[in-house]
Amino acid sequence: MNRGFGGAGQVGGGAWTRLWPGAVAGLLLTGCLRPVVEPAKASAPDSIYFVLVDRFANGDRLNDETINLEDPQAFHGGDLQGVIDHLDHIQGLGFRTVWLSPVFKMRTEPFFGHGAFHGYWVQDPTRIEPRMGETATLRRLSDALHDRGMRLMLDVVYNHVSFDSPLREANPQWFHPSTPIIDWNDPVQKVVHEVHGLPDLAQEKEEVYTWLREWSVAWINEVQPDGFRLDAVGHMPISFLARISAELRQQGELHMLGEVYDGDPMVLASTRREGGLDQVFDFPLHFAMLDVFCRGAHPGRIGATLALDSLFDDGAGLVPFLDNHDRPRVRSVCGEDPNKVGQALRFLLSARGTPALTYGTESGLTGAEEPLNRGDMRFGVGAPEEDVIRRWLPRRRESTALTQGVGRTLFLSDTLLVHARFARDEVAIITVNQGDQAVDVPLPGALRGPALDLETRSYGPIVAAANAVTVVLKAGDFRDWLTPPPEVSVTLPAEGYAAVVGTGPWLGNWKANPGLIAVSDSVTVKVRAGAVLEYKPMTPGPVGDAWTEGPNRYSLAGAAEAARPGARP
Repeated sequence: MNRGFGGAGQVGGGAWTRLWPGAVAGLLLTGCLRPVVEPAKASAPDSIYFVLVDRFANGDRLNDETINLEDPQAFHGGDLQGVIDHLDHIQGLGFRTVWLSPVFKMRTEPFFGHGAFHGYWVQDPTRIEPRMGETATLRRLSDALHDRGMRLMLDVVYNHVSFDSPLREANPQWFHPSTPIIDWNDPVQKVVHEVHGLPDLAQEKEEVYTWLREWSVAWINEVQPDGFRLDAVGHMPISFLARISAELRQQGELHMLGEVYDGDPMVLASTRREGGLDQVFDFPLHFAMLDVFCRGAHPGRIGATLALDSLFDDGAGLVPFLDNHDRPRVRSVCGEDPNKVGQALRFLLSARGTPALTYGTESGLTGAEEPLNRGDMRFGVGAPEEDVIRRWLPRRRESTALTQGVGRTLFLSDTLLVHARFARDEVAIITVNQGDQAVDVPLPGALRGPALDLETRSYGPIVAAANAVTVVLKAGDFRDWLTPPPEVSVTLPAEGYAAVVGTGPWLGNWKANPGLIAVSDSVTVKVRAGAVLEYKPMTPGPVGDAWTEGPNRYSLAGAAEAARPGARP
Protein backbone atom coordinates (compact mmCIF):
# COMPACT_ATOMS: atom_id res chain seq x y z
CA MET A 1 0.00 0.00 0.00
CA ASN A 2 1.07 3.61 -0.25
CA ARG A 3 2.76 5.04 2.81
CA GLY A 4 3.54 8.38 1.27
CA PHE A 5 2.85 10.77 4.10
CA GLY A 6 4.46 9.71 7.33
CA GLY A 7 3.97 7.00 9.89
CA ALA A 8 5.93 3.83 10.37
CA GLY A 9 4.86 0.28 9.86
CA GLN A 10 6.56 -2.66 11.47
CA VAL A 11 9.91 -3.45 10.06
CA GLY A 12 12.37 -6.37 11.12
CA GLY A 13 8.25 -2.96 8.35
CA GLY A 14 -26.16 -5.40 -1.01
CA ALA A 15 -25.92 -1.64 -0.25
CA TRP A 16 -23.40 -0.89 -2.99
CA THR A 17 -26.20 -0.46 -5.54
CA ARG A 18 -27.28 2.72 -3.77
CA LEU A 19 -23.92 4.32 -4.47
CA TRP A 20 -23.13 3.12 -7.98
CA PRO A 21 -26.39 1.85 -9.50
CA GLY A 22 -25.76 -0.94 -11.95
CA ALA A 23 -21.97 -0.69 -11.77
CA VAL A 24 -21.24 -4.06 -10.21
CA ALA A 25 -24.37 -5.58 -11.67
CA GLY A 26 -23.25 -4.58 -15.14
CA LEU A 27 -19.90 -6.25 -14.66
CA LEU A 28 -21.60 -9.40 -13.43
CA LEU A 29 -23.85 -9.54 -16.47
CA THR A 30 -21.07 -8.97 -19.00
CA GLY A 31 -18.90 -11.62 -17.37
CA CYS A 32 -21.54 -14.25 -16.73
CA LEU A 33 -20.25 -16.64 -19.38
CA ARG A 34 -17.25 -17.68 -17.30
CA PRO A 35 -18.01 -21.14 -15.86
CA VAL A 36 -17.87 -21.67 -12.12
CA VAL A 37 -15.66 -24.60 -11.18
CA GLU A 38 -14.72 -26.33 -7.98
CA PRO A 39 -12.53 -24.26 -5.63
CA ALA A 40 -8.84 -24.65 -6.38
CA LYS A 41 -5.63 -22.96 -5.47
CA ALA A 42 -3.69 -21.60 -8.42
CA SER A 43 -0.15 -22.82 -8.85
CA ALA A 44 2.46 -20.30 -7.83
CA PRO A 45 3.80 -17.99 -10.55
CA ASP A 46 7.46 -18.54 -11.36
CA SER A 47 8.35 -14.83 -11.55
CA ILE A 48 6.52 -11.52 -11.10
CA TYR A 49 7.06 -8.13 -12.73
CA PHE A 50 5.41 -5.20 -10.96
CA VAL A 51 4.11 -2.29 -13.06
CA LEU A 52 3.22 1.03 -11.45
CA VAL A 53 0.92 1.82 -14.35
CA ASP A 54 1.11 5.63 -14.38
CA ARG A 55 4.92 5.51 -14.44
CA PHE A 56 5.39 2.77 -17.05
CA ALA A 57 4.34 3.89 -20.53
CA ASN A 58 1.84 6.26 -22.12
CA GLY A 59 0.05 4.24 -24.79
CA ASP A 60 -3.04 6.41 -25.26
CA ARG A 61 -2.63 10.20 -25.28
CA LEU A 62 -6.39 10.69 -25.42
CA ASN A 63 -6.84 9.68 -21.76
CA ASP A 64 -4.04 11.83 -20.33
CA GLU A 65 -6.20 14.57 -18.78
CA THR A 66 -3.82 16.67 -16.63
CA ILE A 67 -0.24 15.41 -16.56
CA ASN A 68 2.99 17.11 -15.52
CA LEU A 69 6.18 15.18 -16.23
CA GLU A 70 8.23 17.69 -14.24
CA ASP A 71 6.28 17.13 -11.02
CA PRO A 72 7.15 13.85 -9.25
CA GLN A 73 3.81 13.97 -7.40
CA ALA A 74 1.67 14.47 -10.52
CA PHE A 75 0.25 11.96 -12.97
CA HIS A 76 2.65 11.21 -15.84
CA GLY A 77 0.26 9.58 -18.31
CA GLY A 78 1.03 5.86 -18.06
CA ASP A 79 -1.91 3.61 -18.87
CA LEU A 80 -3.02 0.08 -19.65
CA GLN A 81 -2.39 0.50 -23.37
CA GLY A 82 1.19 1.38 -22.51
CA VAL A 83 1.55 -1.96 -20.72
CA ILE A 84 0.11 -3.80 -23.72
CA ASP A 85 2.55 -1.99 -26.01
CA HIS A 86 5.54 -3.20 -23.96
CA LEU A 87 4.67 -6.83 -23.30
CA ASP A 88 7.53 -7.87 -25.58
CA HIS A 89 9.90 -6.12 -23.20
CA ILE A 90 8.50 -7.80 -20.09
CA GLN A 91 8.36 -11.23 -21.68
CA GLY A 92 11.82 -10.74 -23.14
CA LEU A 93 13.20 -10.25 -19.65
CA GLY A 94 11.85 -13.67 -18.77
CA PHE A 95 8.83 -12.78 -16.62
CA ARG A 96 5.65 -14.85 -16.68
CA THR A 97 3.34 -12.77 -14.44
CA VAL A 98 2.52 -9.05 -14.63
CA TRP A 99 1.26 -7.46 -11.42
CA LEU A 100 -0.47 -4.11 -11.98
CA SER A 101 -0.83 -1.34 -9.43
CA PRO A 102 -4.52 -0.51 -8.77
CA VAL A 103 -6.25 0.66 -11.95
CA PHE A 104 -9.69 1.31 -10.46
CA LYS A 105 -11.38 4.73 -10.16
CA MET A 106 -9.05 6.63 -7.87
CA ARG A 107 -8.45 9.95 -6.26
CA THR A 108 -6.51 12.11 -8.70
CA GLU A 109 -5.68 15.19 -6.63
CA PRO A 110 -2.68 15.30 -4.26
CA PHE A 111 -3.37 15.02 -0.55
CA PHE A 112 -1.29 17.40 1.60
CA GLY A 113 1.27 17.51 -1.21
CA HIS A 114 1.44 13.76 -1.73
CA GLY A 115 0.54 12.46 -5.18
CA ALA A 116 -2.36 10.11 -5.91
CA PHE A 117 -0.92 8.58 -9.09
CA HIS A 118 -0.08 5.27 -7.37
CA GLY A 119 -3.76 4.25 -7.33
CA TYR A 120 -4.02 2.99 -3.75
CA TRP A 121 -6.50 5.74 -2.84
CA VAL A 122 -9.46 4.03 -4.51
CA GLN A 123 -12.74 5.91 -4.89
CA ASP A 124 -14.79 3.31 -6.75
CA PRO A 125 -13.40 -0.22 -7.20
CA THR A 126 -16.20 -1.16 -9.61
CA ARG A 127 -14.89 1.11 -12.38
CA ILE A 128 -11.61 1.55 -14.24
CA GLU A 129 -9.86 4.88 -13.71
CA PRO A 130 -10.35 6.78 -17.03
CA ARG A 131 -6.72 7.87 -17.01
CA MET A 132 -5.75 4.19 -17.17
CA GLY A 133 -8.15 3.19 -19.95
CA GLU A 134 -11.38 1.25 -20.01
CA THR A 135 -12.62 -2.14 -18.89
CA ALA A 136 -12.16 -3.34 -22.46
CA THR A 137 -8.51 -2.24 -22.34
CA LEU A 138 -7.89 -4.27 -19.19
CA ARG A 139 -9.53 -7.28 -20.80
CA ARG A 140 -7.35 -6.87 -23.90
CA LEU A 141 -4.30 -6.85 -21.64
CA SER A 142 -5.49 -9.99 -19.90
CA ASP A 143 -6.11 -11.74 -23.21
CA ALA A 144 -2.75 -10.61 -24.60
CA LEU A 145 -0.95 -12.04 -21.58
CA HIS A 146 -2.81 -15.32 -21.76
CA ASP A 147 -2.05 -15.61 -25.46
CA ARG A 148 1.62 -15.42 -24.50
CA GLY A 149 1.30 -18.04 -21.76
CA MET A 150 1.64 -15.32 -19.12
CA ARG A 151 -0.50 -14.30 -16.15
CA LEU A 152 -2.23 -11.18 -14.90
CA MET A 153 -2.31 -10.18 -11.23
CA LEU A 154 -4.59 -7.33 -10.14
CA ASP A 155 -3.92 -5.21 -7.07
CA VAL A 156 -7.02 -4.98 -4.86
CA VAL A 157 -7.53 -2.73 -1.84
CA TYR A 158 -9.92 -4.16 0.76
CA ASN A 159 -8.71 -2.25 3.82
CA HIS A 160 -9.75 1.30 2.97
CA VAL A 161 -11.02 3.77 0.39
CA SER A 162 -9.71 7.19 -0.57
CA PHE A 163 -10.23 10.26 1.58
CA ASP A 164 -12.87 11.59 -0.82
CA SER A 165 -14.65 8.39 -1.82
CA PRO A 166 -18.43 8.85 -2.22
CA LEU A 167 -18.83 5.57 -0.38
CA ARG A 168 -17.91 7.27 2.88
CA GLU A 169 -20.87 9.64 2.72
CA ALA A 170 -23.31 7.16 1.25
CA ASN A 171 -22.59 4.43 3.82
CA PRO A 172 -20.90 5.91 6.90
CA GLN A 173 -21.83 2.82 8.93
CA TRP A 174 -19.44 0.77 6.81
CA PHE A 175 -16.38 2.36 8.43
CA HIS A 176 -14.54 2.15 11.70
CA PRO A 177 -14.30 5.38 13.73
CA SER A 178 -11.86 7.96 12.34
CA THR A 179 -9.06 7.17 14.77
CA PRO A 180 -5.43 7.03 13.63
CA ILE A 181 -3.00 4.25 14.49
CA ILE A 182 -0.81 5.49 17.32
CA ASP A 183 0.86 2.23 18.37
CA TRP A 184 1.80 0.22 15.28
CA ASN A 185 2.53 -2.78 17.51
CA ASP A 186 -1.02 -2.85 18.90
CA PRO A 187 -2.88 -5.61 16.99
CA VAL A 188 -6.29 -4.00 17.62
CA GLN A 189 -5.24 -0.54 16.45
CA LYS A 190 -3.65 -2.02 13.33
CA VAL A 191 -6.98 -3.54 12.28
CA VAL A 192 -9.68 -1.06 13.36
CA HIS A 193 -7.87 2.28 13.23
CA GLU A 194 -7.06 4.28 10.12
CA VAL A 195 -3.80 3.80 8.20
CA HIS A 196 -2.51 7.32 7.58
CA GLY A 197 -6.03 8.72 7.82
CA LEU A 198 -7.54 6.52 5.10
CA PRO A 199 -11.21 5.62 5.85
CA ASP A 200 -11.03 2.11 7.32
CA LEU A 201 -13.63 -0.38 6.07
CA ALA A 202 -15.29 -2.64 8.66
CA GLN A 203 -14.90 -5.95 6.86
CA GLU A 204 -16.51 -7.78 9.78
CA LYS A 205 -19.89 -6.29 8.82
CA GLU A 206 -21.80 -8.57 6.47
CA GLU A 207 -22.91 -5.82 4.08
CA VAL A 208 -19.32 -4.59 3.73
CA TYR A 209 -18.08 -8.11 3.13
CA THR A 210 -20.78 -8.72 0.51
CA TRP A 211 -19.88 -5.54 -1.34
CA LEU A 212 -16.15 -6.41 -1.38
CA ARG A 213 -16.82 -9.95 -2.53
CA GLU A 214 -19.28 -8.97 -5.26
CA TRP A 215 -17.08 -6.44 -7.01
CA SER A 216 -14.15 -8.87 -6.76
CA VAL A 217 -16.19 -11.63 -8.39
CA ALA A 218 -17.32 -9.16 -11.03
CA TRP A 219 -13.75 -8.36 -12.05
CA ILE A 220 -12.80 -12.04 -12.01
CA ASN A 221 -15.60 -12.77 -14.43
CA GLU A 222 -15.05 -9.72 -16.60
CA VAL A 223 -11.25 -9.68 -16.90
CA GLN A 224 -10.21 -13.22 -15.90
CA PRO A 225 -7.12 -12.36 -13.88
CA ASP A 226 -4.97 -15.19 -12.57
CA GLY A 227 -4.38 -13.66 -9.18
CA PHE A 228 -5.00 -10.86 -6.73
CA ARG A 229 -2.34 -9.00 -4.84
CA LEU A 230 -4.00 -8.01 -1.55
CA ASP A 231 -2.91 -4.65 -0.20
CA ALA A 232 -2.38 -3.94 3.52
CA VAL A 233 -3.12 -7.48 4.70
CA GLY A 234 -1.82 -6.77 8.20
CA HIS A 235 -4.56 -4.20 8.74
CA MET A 236 -7.53 -6.51 8.17
CA PRO A 237 -9.15 -9.26 10.27
CA ILE A 238 -7.62 -12.66 9.61
CA SER A 239 -11.11 -14.19 9.51
CA PHE A 240 -12.03 -11.85 6.65
CA LEU A 241 -8.95 -12.86 4.68
CA ALA A 242 -9.66 -16.56 5.13
CA ARG A 243 -13.29 -16.16 4.10
CA ILE A 244 -12.79 -14.04 1.02
CA SER A 245 -9.81 -16.12 -0.16
CA ALA A 246 -11.90 -19.28 0.04
CA GLU A 247 -14.97 -17.79 -1.61
CA LEU A 248 -13.10 -16.12 -4.48
CA ARG A 249 -11.44 -19.43 -5.31
CA GLN A 250 -14.91 -20.76 -6.03
CA GLN A 251 -14.59 -18.81 -9.28
CA GLY A 252 -11.71 -21.06 -10.31
CA GLU A 253 -7.96 -20.98 -9.83
CA LEU A 254 -7.03 -17.62 -8.32
CA HIS A 255 -3.64 -16.99 -6.74
CA MET A 256 -3.83 -14.90 -3.56
CA LEU A 257 -0.67 -12.94 -2.74
CA GLY A 258 -0.69 -10.84 0.42
CA GLU A 259 1.30 -7.78 1.43
CA VAL A 260 2.16 -8.31 5.10
CA TYR A 261 4.49 -5.37 5.76
CA ASP A 262 6.41 -6.99 8.59
CA GLY A 263 9.97 -8.15 9.12
CA ASP A 264 8.98 -11.01 11.45
CA PRO A 265 8.88 -14.37 9.62
CA MET A 266 6.60 -15.84 12.29
CA VAL A 267 4.02 -13.08 11.72
CA LEU A 268 4.15 -13.69 7.98
CA ALA A 269 3.79 -17.45 8.42
CA SER A 270 0.79 -17.26 10.71
CA THR A 271 -0.94 -14.64 8.54
CA ARG A 272 -0.46 -16.69 5.41
CA ARG A 273 -1.65 -19.89 7.06
CA GLU A 274 -4.64 -18.50 8.94
CA GLY A 275 -5.63 -16.11 6.16
CA GLY A 276 -5.71 -18.79 3.50
CA LEU A 277 -3.18 -16.98 1.30
CA ASP A 278 -1.08 -18.75 -1.30
CA GLN A 279 1.95 -16.53 -0.78
CA VAL A 280 3.14 -13.45 1.08
CA PHE A 281 5.90 -10.99 0.25
CA ASP A 282 9.17 -11.92 1.91
CA PHE A 283 10.02 -8.77 3.83
CA PRO A 284 12.47 -10.58 6.16
CA LEU A 285 14.66 -11.73 3.25
CA HIS A 286 14.22 -8.30 1.63
CA PHE A 287 15.82 -6.62 4.64
CA ALA A 288 18.49 -9.32 4.94
CA MET A 289 19.55 -9.10 1.28
CA LEU A 290 19.87 -5.31 1.42
CA ASP A 291 21.87 -5.54 4.64
CA VAL A 292 24.27 -8.13 3.25
CA PHE A 293 24.73 -7.03 -0.35
CA CYS A 294 24.36 -3.26 0.01
CA ARG A 295 25.57 -2.60 3.55
CA GLY A 296 28.15 -5.35 4.04
CA ALA A 297 26.42 -7.17 6.91
CA HIS A 298 27.43 -10.68 7.97
CA PRO A 299 26.21 -13.28 5.45
CA GLY A 300 24.60 -15.10 8.35
CA ARG A 301 21.78 -12.53 8.11
CA ILE A 302 20.60 -14.33 4.99
CA GLY A 303 21.26 -17.78 6.41
CA ALA A 304 19.22 -17.07 9.54
CA THR A 305 16.29 -15.91 7.43
CA LEU A 306 16.42 -19.00 5.25
CA ALA A 307 16.51 -21.17 8.39
CA LEU A 308 12.84 -20.29 8.94
CA ASP A 309 11.73 -21.58 5.53
CA SER A 310 10.11 -24.57 7.19
CA LEU A 311 7.38 -22.18 8.32
CA PHE A 312 6.49 -21.59 4.67
CA ASP A 313 6.66 -25.04 3.07
CA ASP A 314 10.40 -24.64 2.56
CA GLY A 315 9.93 -21.13 1.23
CA ALA A 316 7.45 -21.89 -1.56
CA GLY A 317 4.91 -19.62 0.12
CA LEU A 318 7.18 -16.59 -0.14
CA VAL A 319 7.79 -13.89 -2.76
CA PRO A 320 11.26 -12.39 -2.26
CA PHE A 321 12.02 -8.95 -3.68
CA LEU A 322 14.70 -6.25 -3.57
CA ASP A 323 12.53 -3.14 -3.79
CA ASN A 324 8.99 -1.99 -4.52
CA HIS A 325 6.95 1.21 -4.71
CA ASP A 326 7.02 1.59 -0.89
CA ARG A 327 10.73 0.86 -0.44
CA PRO A 328 13.96 2.52 -1.66
CA ARG A 329 15.29 1.43 -5.01
CA VAL A 330 17.97 -1.25 -4.64
CA ARG A 331 20.39 0.83 -6.72
CA SER A 332 20.12 3.66 -4.24
CA VAL A 333 20.50 1.40 -1.20
CA CYS A 334 23.61 -0.13 -2.79
CA GLY A 335 25.18 3.30 -3.40
CA GLU A 336 24.73 2.84 -7.17
CA ASP A 337 27.45 0.18 -7.10
CA PRO A 338 26.67 -2.16 -10.05
CA ASN A 339 28.61 -5.05 -8.50
CA LYS A 340 26.57 -4.91 -5.30
CA VAL A 341 23.29 -4.69 -7.21
CA GLY A 342 24.39 -7.58 -9.43
CA GLN A 343 25.12 -9.74 -6.38
CA ALA A 344 21.69 -8.97 -4.94
CA LEU A 345 19.97 -9.80 -8.24
CA ARG A 346 21.85 -13.07 -8.67
CA PHE A 347 20.92 -14.17 -5.18
CA LEU A 348 17.28 -13.14 -5.59
CA LEU A 349 16.99 -15.04 -8.87
CA SER A 350 18.43 -18.20 -7.32
CA ALA A 351 16.44 -18.02 -4.07
CA ARG A 352 13.45 -20.18 -3.16
CA GLY A 353 9.94 -18.89 -3.67
CA THR A 354 8.77 -16.63 -6.48
CA PRO A 355 11.11 -13.71 -7.26
CA ALA A 356 9.44 -10.35 -7.88
CA LEU A 357 11.04 -7.33 -9.50
CA THR A 358 9.79 -3.78 -9.82
CA TYR A 359 9.56 -2.03 -13.19
CA GLY A 360 12.72 -0.05 -13.87
CA THR A 361 15.09 -2.24 -11.85
CA GLU A 362 16.34 -3.47 -15.23
CA SER A 363 16.88 0.17 -16.26
CA GLY A 364 18.84 1.18 -13.18
CA LEU A 365 16.18 3.50 -11.75
CA THR A 366 17.13 5.13 -8.46
CA GLY A 367 15.26 6.79 -5.64
CA ALA A 368 15.90 6.55 -1.91
CA GLU A 369 12.45 7.75 -0.87
CA GLU A 370 8.99 8.59 -2.18
CA PRO A 371 8.20 9.80 -4.77
CA LEU A 372 11.65 9.48 -6.33
CA ASN A 373 11.54 5.70 -5.99
CA ARG A 374 8.48 5.82 -8.27
CA GLY A 375 10.21 7.36 -11.26
CA ASP A 376 9.31 7.01 -14.93
CA MET A 377 10.30 3.83 -16.72
CA ARG A 378 13.21 4.08 -19.13
CA PHE A 379 13.42 1.62 -22.02
CA GLY A 380 16.50 0.57 -23.94
CA VAL A 381 19.17 2.14 -21.72
CA GLY A 382 21.36 -0.98 -21.57
CA ALA A 383 21.83 -1.04 -17.80
CA PRO A 384 23.84 -4.01 -16.45
CA GLU A 385 20.85 -5.09 -14.35
CA GLU A 386 18.89 -5.88 -17.50
CA ASP A 387 21.60 -8.21 -18.75
CA VAL A 388 21.59 -10.14 -15.45
CA ILE A 389 17.80 -10.49 -15.42
CA ARG A 390 17.56 -11.56 -19.08
CA ARG A 391 20.17 -14.27 -18.60
CA TRP A 392 19.26 -15.57 -15.16
CA LEU A 393 15.48 -15.82 -15.28
CA PRO A 394 15.43 -18.35 -18.17
CA ARG A 395 18.30 -20.29 -16.60
CA ARG A 396 16.45 -20.41 -13.29
CA ARG A 397 13.39 -21.80 -15.07
CA GLU A 398 15.45 -24.61 -16.62
CA SER A 399 16.67 -25.86 -13.23
CA THR A 400 14.59 -28.12 -10.99
CA ALA A 401 16.84 -27.28 -8.05
CA LEU A 402 16.32 -23.54 -8.46
CA THR A 403 12.58 -23.77 -8.99
CA GLN A 404 11.72 -26.58 -6.56
CA GLY A 405 14.79 -27.30 -4.47
CA VAL A 406 14.77 -27.84 -0.69
CA GLY A 407 17.30 -25.58 1.02
CA ARG A 408 20.06 -26.39 3.49
CA THR A 409 23.00 -24.24 4.63
CA LEU A 410 26.25 -26.19 4.52
CA PHE A 411 28.90 -23.70 5.62
CA LEU A 412 29.14 -20.30 7.28
CA SER A 413 32.04 -18.03 8.18
CA ASP A 414 32.38 -14.29 8.67
CA THR A 415 32.74 -13.81 4.91
CA LEU A 416 31.26 -16.92 3.27
CA LEU A 417 27.81 -18.49 3.16
CA VAL A 418 27.28 -21.78 1.30
CA HIS A 419 23.63 -22.68 0.78
CA ALA A 420 22.42 -25.64 -1.26
CA ARG A 421 19.01 -26.33 -2.81
CA PHE A 422 18.34 -30.01 -3.46
CA ALA A 423 15.98 -31.58 -5.99
CA ARG A 424 15.79 -35.30 -6.71
CA ASP A 425 18.11 -35.10 -9.71
CA GLU A 426 20.02 -31.86 -9.20
CA VAL A 427 21.57 -29.61 -6.59
CA ALA A 428 22.15 -25.85 -6.82
CA ILE A 429 25.04 -24.60 -4.70
CA ILE A 430 24.79 -20.89 -3.93
CA THR A 431 27.74 -19.08 -2.39
CA VAL A 432 27.89 -15.56 -1.01
CA ASN A 433 31.56 -14.58 -0.74
CA GLN A 434 32.28 -11.20 0.83
CA GLY A 435 36.00 -11.78 0.83
CA ASP A 436 38.52 -10.22 -1.53
CA GLN A 437 39.85 -13.61 -2.63
CA ALA A 438 38.22 -16.46 -4.51
CA VAL A 439 37.99 -19.63 -2.41
CA ASP A 440 37.38 -23.29 -3.04
CA VAL A 441 33.94 -24.02 -1.65
CA PRO A 442 34.07 -26.36 1.37
CA LEU A 443 31.70 -29.19 0.47
CA PRO A 444 31.11 -32.80 1.51
CA GLY A 445 32.48 -35.45 -0.82
CA ALA A 446 29.17 -36.19 -2.54
CA LEU A 447 28.89 -32.59 -3.71
CA ARG A 448 32.45 -32.06 -4.88
CA GLY A 449 33.67 -32.21 -8.43
CA PRO A 450 32.94 -30.22 -11.58
CA ALA A 451 29.66 -28.35 -11.84
CA LEU A 452 27.93 -25.99 -14.26
CA ASP A 453 28.45 -22.32 -13.41
CA LEU A 454 25.17 -20.48 -14.01
CA GLU A 455 26.96 -17.27 -14.96
CA THR A 456 29.58 -18.57 -17.41
CA ARG A 457 27.67 -21.71 -18.54
CA SER A 458 30.92 -23.65 -18.24
CA TYR A 459 31.89 -26.73 -16.22
CA GLY A 460 34.69 -26.59 -13.69
CA PRO A 461 35.65 -26.82 -10.03
CA ILE A 462 33.28 -25.21 -7.53
CA VAL A 463 34.88 -21.90 -6.60
CA ALA A 464 33.29 -18.92 -4.83
CA ALA A 465 34.41 -15.84 -6.73
CA ALA A 466 35.62 -12.85 -4.72
CA ASN A 467 32.96 -10.31 -3.69
CA ALA A 468 30.33 -12.21 -5.63
CA VAL A 469 27.37 -14.54 -5.60
CA THR A 470 28.19 -17.76 -7.42
CA VAL A 471 25.61 -20.38 -8.39
CA VAL A 472 26.54 -23.79 -9.77
CA LEU A 473 24.35 -26.73 -10.76
CA LYS A 474 25.30 -30.36 -10.35
CA ALA A 475 23.32 -33.35 -11.64
CA GLY A 476 22.99 -36.59 -9.71
CA ASP A 477 20.80 -38.59 -7.36
CA PHE A 478 20.11 -36.36 -4.38
CA ARG A 479 17.00 -38.04 -3.00
CA ASP A 480 18.73 -38.78 0.31
CA TRP A 481 19.31 -35.05 0.79
CA LEU A 482 15.59 -34.27 0.65
CA THR A 483 15.08 -35.75 4.12
CA PRO A 484 15.43 -33.07 6.82
CA PRO A 485 18.68 -33.34 8.79
CA PRO A 486 18.53 -34.43 12.45
CA GLU A 487 18.03 -32.13 15.41
CA VAL A 488 21.19 -31.13 17.20
CA SER A 489 21.95 -29.30 20.44
CA VAL A 490 23.72 -25.96 20.10
CA THR A 491 25.34 -24.12 22.99
CA LEU A 492 25.55 -20.34 22.69
CA PRO A 493 27.68 -18.21 25.03
CA ALA A 494 25.87 -15.59 27.15
CA GLU A 495 29.04 -13.45 27.48
CA GLY A 496 28.19 -12.51 31.06
CA TYR A 497 24.56 -11.58 30.33
CA ALA A 498 21.51 -13.30 31.77
CA ALA A 499 19.98 -14.66 28.56
CA VAL A 500 20.47 -15.29 24.86
CA VAL A 501 17.69 -14.43 22.39
CA GLY A 502 17.45 -14.29 18.64
CA THR A 503 15.62 -15.17 15.45
CA GLY A 504 13.03 -17.91 15.31
CA PRO A 505 10.93 -19.86 17.81
CA TRP A 506 13.95 -21.69 19.23
CA LEU A 507 15.47 -18.39 20.38
CA GLY A 508 12.28 -16.67 21.52
CA ASN A 509 11.92 -14.59 18.36
CA TRP A 510 13.94 -11.82 20.03
CA LYS A 511 11.99 -12.01 23.29
CA ALA A 512 13.45 -13.40 26.52
CA ASN A 513 11.71 -16.38 28.12
CA PRO A 514 12.65 -18.81 30.92
CA GLY A 515 14.00 -21.36 28.48
CA LEU A 516 16.64 -18.90 27.27
CA ILE A 517 18.06 -17.85 30.64
CA ALA A 518 21.75 -18.65 30.77
CA VAL A 519 23.05 -21.56 32.83
CA SER A 520 26.80 -21.55 33.48
CA ASP A 521 27.06 -18.55 31.15
CA SER A 522 25.49 -20.27 28.14
CA VAL A 523 22.19 -21.30 26.62
CA THR A 524 21.54 -24.61 24.85
CA VAL A 525 18.84 -24.96 22.22
CA LYS A 526 17.76 -27.77 19.87
CA VAL A 527 17.40 -27.06 16.16
CA ARG A 528 17.75 -28.83 12.84
CA ALA A 529 21.31 -29.24 11.64
CA GLY A 530 22.04 -26.63 9.00
CA ALA A 531 19.99 -23.89 10.65
CA VAL A 532 21.81 -20.59 11.00
CA LEU A 533 21.16 -18.99 14.39
CA GLU A 534 21.17 -15.21 14.67
CA TYR A 535 21.34 -14.17 18.32
CA LYS A 536 22.57 -11.75 20.92
CA PRO A 537 23.20 -12.00 24.68
CA MET A 538 21.02 -9.71 26.80
CA THR A 539 19.68 -9.11 30.29
CA PRO A 540 15.95 -8.35 30.55
CA GLY A 541 14.99 -5.56 32.94
CA PRO A 542 11.80 -4.00 34.32
CA VAL A 543 12.53 -0.64 32.68
CA GLY A 544 14.65 -1.60 29.70
CA ASP A 545 16.69 -4.51 28.44
CA ALA A 546 20.47 -4.45 28.42
CA TRP A 547 22.09 -5.81 25.26
CA THR A 548 25.67 -6.79 24.57
CA GLU A 549 27.55 -4.39 22.36
CA GLY A 550 28.42 -4.97 18.74
CA PRO A 551 26.61 -6.73 15.90
CA ASN A 552 24.42 -9.80 16.16
CA ARG A 553 26.15 -13.16 16.49
CA TYR A 554 25.76 -16.08 14.08
CA SER A 555 26.22 -19.82 14.41
CA LEU A 556 25.64 -22.70 12.00
CA ALA A 557 24.01 -25.54 13.91
CA GLY A 558 25.48 -28.99 13.41
CA ALA A 559 27.75 -28.22 10.48
CA ALA A 560 28.94 -31.83 10.28
CA GLU A 561 25.40 -33.24 10.31
CA ALA A 562 24.22 -30.62 7.79
CA ALA A 563 26.88 -31.81 5.36
CA ARG A 564 25.49 -35.36 5.30
CA PRO A 565 22.37 -36.69 3.58
CA GLY A 566 19.53 -38.07 5.64
CA ALA A 567 18.02 -41.52 5.52
CA ARG A 568 15.84 -42.06 2.48
CA PRO A 569 12.17 -42.25 3.55
